[in-house]
Amino acid sequence: MWTLDFDQLFALEKDGYKKRSWHKVVNVVTNYGGLWIPFSTLIGLLFLEYLVFHILHFFFHRKLQLEESTGNNIKFKSPRRKSFEGNYGATSRNSTNPFWHAIFRSLNLAAISLSLFLRTVKHFLLLYSSEKKSFTRRIVRACILLFVFYLFLELEVFREPRSSRRTVNRVLPSICNSSESLSPYPVNHFRENYFETFKYFHTVEYEKILEHRNLVAGRSVVFVASCDGLGNRFMGLLSAFLFAVLTNRAFFVLWEPCGNTVGAQLEDLFANPGFSWDFRSLASQLGISASKLEEYPHRLIFTQYCRPCPFWKPIRDMEPITCSSYDESFPENLIIFRATHWLGPAMQHNPYYRQFICKHLGSRPFPQLATALLTPSRRVYEIMEPYRQLIRSSRRVIGLQIRLRDSYAIDEYSEEVMWRCAESILSHWNQVASPESFLNRNESTSQIDRWFIATDTPDARKRLRQQLGEKLISMDPPMDKAKTESAQWALAEMWLLGETDEIIISPYSSFGLFGHGRTDKAPWIVDRKGRCWRTPNSAPCDFYWFGVQRLKCFQDEWMTAEMVNNDDCFG
Repeated sequence: MWTLDFDQLFALEKDGYKKRSWHKVVNVVTNYGGLWIPFSTLIGLLFLEYLVFHILHFFFHRKLQLEESTGNNIKFKSPRRKSFEGNYGATSRNSTNPFWHAIFRSLNLAAISLSLFLRTVKHFLLLYSSEKKSFTRRIVRACILLFVFYLFLELEVFREPRSSRRTVNRVLPSICNSSESLSPYPVNHFRENYFETFKYFHTVEYEKILEHRNLVAGRSVVFVASCDGLGNRFMGLLSAFLFAVLTNRAFFVLWEPCGNTVGAQLEDLFANPGFSWDFRSLASQLGISASKLEEYPHRLIFTQYCRPCPFWKPIRDMEPITCSSYDESFPENLIIFRATHWLGPAMQHNPYYRQFICKHLGSRPFPQLATALLTPSRRVYEIMEPYRQLIRSSRRVIGLQIRLRDSYAIDEYSEEVMWRCAESILSHWNQVASPESFLNRNESTSQIDRWFIATDTPDARKRLRQQLGEKLISMDPPMDKAKTESAQWALAEMWLLGETDEIIISPYSSFGLFGHGRTDKAPWIVDRKGRCWRTPNSAPCDFYWFGVQRLKCFQDEWMTAEMVNNDDCFG
């Protein structure tokens, strides 16, 4: 059965990721493909059918009518054609060589078959173009509708992932079943233990590159930020950092502003993590252009954000990332890493690195990596501080991330469910117990329970201020994403969202995933079915986990408790 291969369709995206016009096309297809591809295909094919019908109607009917009226409908063979047919027939009859006789006979059969085929096609086209409502034309239009319906089923029903649908009939162990990693690590465990070792490996490879004045003289990973949103960049950044840690490579970041999605440079958002990580600075020292990075010999790891893609077939790079030794599968010195989502679960279950991750990062590596690598810049801290003081002076705080714009915005009913869910949490606190973070923070005498709201529409903030008054903690970020200040405010919102006592997030949002994942807090999610449920653990959802389950090396033992968040990625 014919299938769609987006890996080949988006080959240009892999080689020219920073071409904004093409990137926008890819985003439209991947985000809205289940609806827009069939719709645009239907409109295009119907228009093409209309155009072909009128062209054929003119040539096959009006032209014949014109020829009949002028008496020129008799066809004469040209002398050259008559000469060819006469010579061909005479040669084939007079030939005494059996070989040539067989050749001429085969050519004659082929000519007859081709003539019959062309006559059949011509007869079909005559019937098709005879009148606007001919039976043949209705068959053609019915075939177009059936094809478009099949396309819709392929993209939206059969191949749109909802969950892994994989079941096991036994209790499976934790991903880290050794005694030293049974209890969760504090979020600063990796930073205080192994991070210095990584910085040593980074420095060694970095000095090799500078000594030889050659980018490929040392082993390195360069994360190239995509033109997706800020949250997607953070997900890919931490995935690339984990890969660099596992392979003892230097880690660099090529973070360029991109159109109307992210307008800030890396130093505008984060302080230096304790080692040189800005690729632009390295390129300047080497006297090379950062934009010509891909001209050097390299290996590209590319995982574009596309929910249906791994359901069709495993993503190209997921097999070696999950199943192989990276030294064998990625021998190149320069690794260019392009990702827009969290790839940690695939690396966690790789048999070559599972024990290392459990030892140094525990069963939930995301908050460990974020705490070690990411420190907000001074400007971001200045933005956060007034709102952080409000959080600390509150009795209890519920954080809500309400996404009302873009492709995965929640509807009015889901927003209502989100508020009812928050009220239910408050009721539970009043009757049973307050959150642990409140008990640890209980230095305030305030009796006010507040709401920290992160939303993407000014109208929603205005409405909430009127309803909640002093109980509302809401930032007012600039809405122009092309500006540096807008990205800094967005990072501040993500950061503070994770510091609330309970977090309720919208589905399919890397903004909310980063907020709760950074502080290792299990969030509440209002999914597309209008249900509010709390995830079993704090692991950010990996949208490609169901693709991992289709790899050849996958084992049922990988269906661990830590991966339960990924079995139904907000479907």
